[in-house]
Amino acid sequence: MNLLTHDWNGNPITQLTTETAIAKFTIPATYVNATQMCRAHNKQFNDYARLDSTKTYWEALSTETGIPVSGLVVSIKGGNNKQAQGTWTHPEIAIDLAQWVNVEFRIWANRALRKLMTGEIITTPTPATPEPVPTLPPAPEEIAQVIDLMLGKTDLHPNLIAGVKGSAIAKLHPQLLPAIEAAKTLLPVPIESELVRPTALGEKLAEKTGEKWSAIRVNKTLIDRGFQIKNPDGKNPDYLPTEKGKEHSQLVVDTAKGHGKTIQSLQWHLSVLDALEANDH
Repeated sequence: MNLLTHDWNGNPITQLTTETAIAKFTIPATYVNATQMCRAHNKQFNDYARLDSTKTYWEALSTETGIPVSGLVVSIKGGNNKQAQGTWTHPEIAIDLAQWVNVEFRIWANRALRKLMTGEIITTPTPATPEPVPTLPPAPEEIAQVIDLMLGKTDLHPNLIAGVKGSAIAKLHPQLLPAIEAAKTLLPVPIESELVRPTALGEKLAEKTGEKWSAIRVNKTLIDRGFQIKNPDGKNPDYLPTEKGKEHSQLVVDTAKGHGKTIQSLQWHLSVLDALEANDH
């Protein structure tokens, strides 16, 4: 709302400076909040409105201006905007209302309210607040460049780095997820010798020792013997190799059971079995 606020002995009385839509009404510029005028003098607008002289005046003003009486006096009830609530009237009616209140108020209203009507007060409409520009995610190429900066000089396999890029891009561009998941399946990490999961290592250890080795026991042993640590960032992968374990392991792109999604996992060369045995001595 674009308002001009007049002051009457410390009481605000507002006048519209531009045509304004309030609730279901469109209220013209220069209309005045008559409810505020009455409140400043502990008066009720309805006491003024029910007078025969008031009704006669409104009808005459309607004829002269071509504005129906319902457009000369507009009552706004409810809503969250307290500034908009109350009865808004044509400025001529506001001046007539001031005369009904008392002579002093009439003189003030005749001077203050007419200034906007005659152009003595020039108001500049408050510019509309521009819509915030939505922040766009970085382009896939930019995401890939950042990951290259972070991982390009590590000993991770290029295909694994490509998988990390795909996951990061899919997170910010979910519409690309199907294409990325399809591409990940074509990124096997080439290996020179067989890589196995902890479950398979457990089977090999069971054959050697005659004891039962679960994947949990294998992972705990690899941690206790200094070959791996738990990933401090959580899962994917669950474990990371230590310097001691790097020569016997490889981070690979794997497929999560039952989900069809690619993940990273730490798998082992069978040479780790000999390293574990040597570690016992």
